[in-house]
Amino acid sequence: MEGYSVVFEVHTDGDVVPGYYEVSGDNYYMHVNGQEVYGDAEFRYEIDPDRKEVVIDRVDLTSHNLLNNPTRAFDFIDGEYAASLLSEKGSTAVIRLTPLRIQSAVGQIDVEVDTARSLPTAVIYEIDGDRVRIDIRSVTVHEASPRTFDAENYAGYEWIDFR
Repeated sequence: MEGYSVVFEVHTDGDVVPGYYEVSGDNYYMHVNGQEVYGDAEFRYEIDPDRKEVVIDRVDLTSHNLLNNPTRAFDFIDGEYAASLLSEKGSTAVIRLTPLRIQSAVGQIDVEVDTARSLPTAVIYEIDGDRVRIDIRSVTVHEASPRTFDAENYAGYEWIDFR
């Protein structure tokens, strides 16, 4: 798959936040809750237009969290997780991924899959005892690269650099 885009919703404590991201290789663009995030194989640029702020940090290449590094959101083949079938009903299967490392920041991850289309429909993360559900509304394959960060678009913003 050359590139793809995903429309999703994040569900936490009764709140529902829509989002969108594009991925091509190690590069991505994300829009969630009015904020934008650009990422490449090295850096992540988080843009908060309300605060007129750009936060720059290193990309966590080991993260499988869809909101933190969507390029690896469904890449669990590294032997970092044990997979088991939690349930199967109709054309929906739920696969539980349990981290093999005891010190993992993310606990179990449940992935709901539409078995007829072989596509994920939801990812449920357990993070520090809390559960975050991300419903995947659509996945579209495309050849265009995601948008890239351009510092000139954020003149006048405060820059916070954690590199």
